Amino acid sequence: LTSLQQLIISGNKITQAIATGALPVSLQSLVVSNNQIPSITAGSLDALTALTQLWFSANSLQTVPSNAFRYLTGLTQLDLGGNVITGLPLGVFDTLTRLQTLYIWNNKLTSLNANLFAMLTRLTSLGINQNPSIASLDLYLFQNLTSYSTDLNWQMTALTCVPLPPPVNFTKGGGSYATVNTETNY
Repeated sequence: LTSLQQLIISGNKITQAIATGALPVSLQSLVVSNNQIPSITAGSLDALTALTQLWFSANSLQTVPSNAFRYLTGLTQLDLGGNVITGLPLGVFDTLTRLQTLYIWNNKLTSLNANLFAMLTRLTSLGINQNPSIASLDLYLFQNLTSYSTDLNWQMTALTCVPLPPPVNFTKGGGSYATVNTETNY
């Protein structure tokens, strides 16, 4: 397994955090979705520097350590959606400067720090939908994102502020790739 590049262990009812050193360092894609993993242990992913895709969706993550991804500088896709994450620490994504896709949808997030995405200048797809407790987004949350599409439309009914700059096509409901749907935001 020392040359394994892709590992998919989804839907296995895994209830333990990934142990440090448990995975081959050759991995480029790791999919651990649809399990019951409760946490990402600090340092457990540090040796996986070849990773470009990390899918942690539909687990039981409540928090993410601020240094969880510090050595994953080649990561282009990260999915943390479908967990119970209540907050994301400032700096958690700062080393992910190649990240193009980030999904943090369907969590228990209540707010997003204004500088949370500051280093993600290559981001093209950002899913933050289904976080119903987010009532407001900082006006400049997306200021460093120049080519993103954002899904803000589902179950964010308390949303009162759409950040600047708005996506290229700011419309109500569907249409083009870069769309913010504010139809259900009262």
